[in-house]
Amino acid sequence: LLQKVDELGYAWRQFCRELIDIYRLLVLFRVVDDLAEIAEATPDELQELKTLADLGPLEDHQRALSLLIKSEAEVAISAFPRLLVEMALVRLASLPAGRDVSALVRKLEELERRLASGGSALPATPVASPQPPPDRAVSDPPKKPEAPLPVETSEKGWAGLVDFVKSKRRPRIASILEQVSPLASGDGVLKVGLVQNSFVDGQLDGETRELLQELAAGYYGTPIKLETTYIEEGAAQTAPSLANQRKNEESDRQKRLRDDALNHPIVKTAIEIFEGEVSEVKPIDKGYV
Repeated sequence: LLQKVDELGYAWRQFCRELIDIYRLLVLFRVVDDLAEIAEATPDELQELKTLADLGPLEDHQRALSLLIKSEAEVAISAFPRLLVEMALVRLASLPAGRDVSALVRKLEELERRLASGGSALPATPVASPQPPPDRAVSDPPKKPEAPLPVETSEKGWAGLVDFVKSKRRPRIASILEQVSPLASGDGVLKVGLVQNSFVDGQLDGETRELLQELAAGYYGTPIKLETTYIEEGAAQTAPSLANQRKNEESDRQKRLRDDALNHPIVKTAIEIFEGEVSEVKPIDKGYV
């Protein structure tokens, strides 16, 4: 149809305006009893418009009218008017059906009634606990191996050493300590693990090692010798660095927040009533737990 309009040399903006006029009449047909008094059309045309108006609800005609009005304004200033009209008609052809506002209001009222009646958002569904076969012994599931803790032979911990170094205005040294894995401290030895050829490995030159030993000595109150050993990245047998600990804690927090949000009664009820799904969960406050 648009190819034919183009071949006949019809103005695209005028074509849009006539489509707008048609959709205006479709809307009016749903709200006015006698359209003949306000529409310049023959009885046959009015009957045809009424047939078209009955094909969809008022809300859909209004949405189509709004889309065409916007497109007409864009056609007036576009270097590709035909393309704009084509895309507008494609959008009209694929426009999903609107939902009745009154139906949504009823669902909201239902949600409010459920929450007001004691906070039970969803009907409780009893779930029977699985029973083991009578002739088979029940054994506890194997426990996951716990992550190893830093070896501390002194009362002062690794995090305290990092805070001490920061208080001495040595942010570069503190950053290095946060990136390495603490393996042992005490008896005048501070042993750490790091990944070979990593950024931290390149930072631990002779001068940095001496400075780190001086700071550790000031923290532990005894001369300290720094020992380093190479470890595999993410090795289970070594304690995680402070940086990795924070990363893991943040990851666990995000998972906990998501689980809490998805299991919240109001969220469950909204999903059930509106037949929706959760696309994303965002913490509204960094300090929220």
